[in-house]
Amino acid sequence: MVKKKRIALLLSGFLLAGVAVTGVGSAMAYLTDYNSVVNTFKEGNNTTNIDENFPSPTPIPPGGSQTIAKLVQITNDNSDGNSVPCYVRAKVFYSTSDMGNYTIQGMGSKWVLGTDDYYYYTDVLEPGKTTEPFMKSVKIDGSTVETNLTTEIKNFDINVYEESYQAKDPDTQELMTWQQAWSKALNKTVTAK
Repeated sequence: MVKKKRIALLLSGFLLAGVAVTGVGSAMAYLTDYNSVVNTFKEGNNTTNIDENFPSPTPIPPGGSQTIAKLVQITNDNSDGNSVPCYVRAKVFYSTSDMGNYTIQGMGSKWVLGTDDYYYYTDVLEPGKTTEPFMKSVKIDGSTVETNLTTEIKNFDINVYEESYQAKDPDTQELMTWQQAWSKALNKTVTAK
C-alpha cells in the first residue's frame, strides 16, 4: 500500500512539475513577446499671411483727399501641410494722423466690425484658402486734418495688422463660431458692433 501511495505521489509530483514548467514557459512567452508600432504625430498650426497689391500712390496735398488702391486679403498658409482651419481678424491704421480720417472700401461681406475695432472674418479659413478682400482701397479725407500743413506728406504707411486663431476648440475639438473662438482666445466676450 505504501508503494501505491508513493507511485501516486510521484505521478502527482511529475504532473505538477509538468504543469508548472508549461505555465512558466507560457508566462515567459507572454512576458517576452512584443511588437512595436511607430506612430507619427504632426503638430498643427495656423500660420496666416497678408497678401496685398499696393501700387505707389501719388502725393497728397495738405488737406487733400484721395482714394488709394490697396487690395488686401489674408491666406491660411499650408505650405508645410500642417495647417489647421482658423479664424482671422484684422485692423488697419496709418503711420501719421496728419493724413486725416480714412475709410476702408471694397470689404467683402464676410468681414464684420467688432466692438474692439478689429474686423473679424466670420467664415472658417481652411488651409490653403484666402479670405474675401479685407479692402480694395482706402479713402483718405484730408479735410478732417486739424493741423496747418504747408507741404505735402510724401511718406506714410498704411499698415494692416492681422491675427489668427484655430477654429476647433483645443479642449473638445469641436468647431466653434468666430465669436466663440475669439472670446476663448482673448478671454473676453467678442461681438459685432
